[in-house]
Amino acid sequence: MKKSVFPPITTSVLSVNKDPSVFWSLPLVFQATHFVIFNVADLAGRLIISYPPLLVSSPKALVMLSLSRLTFIPLFLLCNITNQGRTTPPVINSDEFFFLLVLLLGLTNGYTSCSVMVSASSLKLNPLLQNKSIYIDTAATVASFSLATGLVVGSISSFAVKALVCGGCNPFTG
Repeated sequence: MKKSVFPPITTSVLSVNKDPSVFWSLPLVFQATHFVIFNVADLAGRLIISYPPLLVSSPKALVMLSLSRLTFIPLFLLCNITNQGRTTPPVINSDEFFFLLVLLLGLTNGYTSCSVMVSASSLKLNPLLQNKSIYIDTAATVASFSLATGLVVGSISSFAVKALVCGGCNPFTG
């Protein structure tokens, strides 16, 4: 989900602040700011699991956490997305709320992906591996393959998402 939402939808969002004296509301600065916020939050999400009480390792909880991240899609679509034919004001008319959404997307991305990777090959955290230490390498390989596959599918679907967001434009030409 991250690859099909994070760059294509979020880079289509412009600042709702039209005051030229506000530096971060310039389109390139606005986009760079949200990339920095996402990546810092992603790192923070990955670091959170180093505190053991905050690590979620239950397979059902991890699936629910992953699926709950789908709520970001409609929320980002309600922001100030640049669309050639847009005549109505955005439902979410706040740069701060948009940056909060990006922050939460980054935190949940880092937390969820790192929790899954740590839990997949741990004898203590993965109940399917108990007393079967010979499968640790296989579990780690399957987790890595699944992550890579998700990134590839998300990257490919990002072109379709970008075309939908920009109103049928060609995502390959900008």
